[in-house]
Amino acid sequence: EESDAHYRWAVALNPQLPWTSAPDGEIEAIGPRWLHLTGEDPERAKGRGWVSALHPQDVSGVVAKWAQSVATATPVDVRYRIRLPDQSYRWMRARAAPRLDDHGRIVRWYGTLEDVHDEHLSQAALAESEERFRLAVQSAQLGIWDYDAATRTRTWSPELKAMLGVEPDADPTNELVLALVHPDDRAHLIGIMEAVSTDAAPDHFEATLRIRRADTGETRWLKSTGWNGVSTDSPLSRLVVTFHDVTEQPDAERRIRCAATHDPLP
Repeated sequence: EESDAHYRWAVALNPQLPWTSAPDGEIEAIGPRWLHLTGEDPERAKGRGWVSALHPQDVSGVVAKWAQSVATATPVDVRYRIRLPDQSYRWMRARAAPRLDDHGRIVRWYGTLEDVHDEHLSQAALAESEERFRLAVQSAQLGIWDYDAATRTRTWSPELKAMLGVEPDADPTNELVLALVHPDDRAHLIGIMEAVSTDAAPDHFEATLRIRRADTGETRWLKSTGWNGVSTDSPLSRLVVTFHDVTEQPDAERRIRCAATHDPLP
């Protein structure tokens, strides 16, 4: 009796909803929290009854993935929306693995259903924010240099690689960028790199450097603006630098100065 009570309470208080199915994928049992989650009797979820609680847009994909796992005896991990008693939906994550006999045949499936609604919304909001940032970068014609201090890795955006005239799969190394920077500006760039490598980079900095494109050898002026991200573990956790081609700007300023100091009339 104690063992039975222990099992019932473990199932009732577990935030995850346990379920089992037969070797053919038909649900045999599901935890009592199914009633609280969907407002439906757990008995109705047996067999393929659980499918009726899924969001209509998720049914075909989930059923196909479950059928594939049953056919191949491989674990399943899938996310879908479940209809609540108030007719709204929440994102759930279903995972299951088969118990096999000595001959590799499925004896029973053991699975759980977990509420991941808040996590899903956070990930969706992050993806939307990143997409807005990507579109803003493209519209502003900016190149991005991203440095992760924790892993000591550097990432160049496709726009920055295009500015430098390097191949899309070019490795973003310090050696490569130093080779492209004009010799007269290398000392300045080296100073910035050393500050980054020793976690002494300022919170914000700007610099204008000349580069020679790797493909054409053309000299271009790039204005860089950097932001230093900090964490509790390190003075520097991430450094993001934007690059903007301002080649035409120095030319315009030079023409203005020339017009101001020279009389165009004979």
